Amino acid sequence: PKGCGSSVPELIGGDPGAHPERLRLTSPVALPAPEARILLLTGALDPIVPASQAFALAAAFTPHPVEHRPLSG
Repeated sequence: PKGCGSSVPELIGGDPGAHPERLRLTSPVALPAPEARILLLTGALDPIVPASQAFALAAAFTPHPVEHRPLSG
């Protein structure tokens, strides 16, 4: 399915392969952790964003409080 990645070239001003540094800088994992509590919801059947990305984001924001709730659908 057409998903979130389809907007990446517009966001970074070109092909991600040609602009790896721009791509890295737009990744939520590269951003400073917010001070507010974070709730990540992931769907087991999500064809666009795998749950592993939520786990990576939660790990990047440690020691800030992150709650991850996987959903069955």
